[in-house]
Amino acid sequence: MGDLWRTHRAAGAEALVVRADVRSSADVQAFRAALAGTPLLAVRLAAGEGALRERVAARARGEGAHLAGDALRGLPETEQRHAVVQSLSHQADLALGDVGDVVLDTTALDARSVVERLVALDAQQRGRTSSTG
Repeated sequence: MGDLWRTHRAAGAEALVVRADVRSSADVQAFRAALAGTPLLAVRLAAGEGALRERVAARARGEGAHLAGDALRGLPETEQRHAVVQSLSHQADLALGDVGDVVLDTTALDARSVVERLVALDAQQRGRTSSTG
């Protein structure tokens, strides 16, 4: 991760968004260590059951972004329900472990709104980081 960030930074990038399957605060700390002092804002995305059901079903139908290796595409309805239950369980585990710096509830947000919120959170983080050091 550190090499990836240094390469992008050298090319002029000011921020790097990484999607990772984080299971614990230790996973977040591993990212912090790999980035060697670079400010990191770990945002945990969450969504309610209804929104998850709708999103899983849409992806199963092939709607939305076509993600490489998307395990939800073409998923039968019974397996869709299992995917939603797994996601809710994972969200609960992360909440119990207080994983992440910020939780963003995406239940009522579309993809564009999520990106806008993430950009705003990044700007807030940069403001705090630049004013403290």
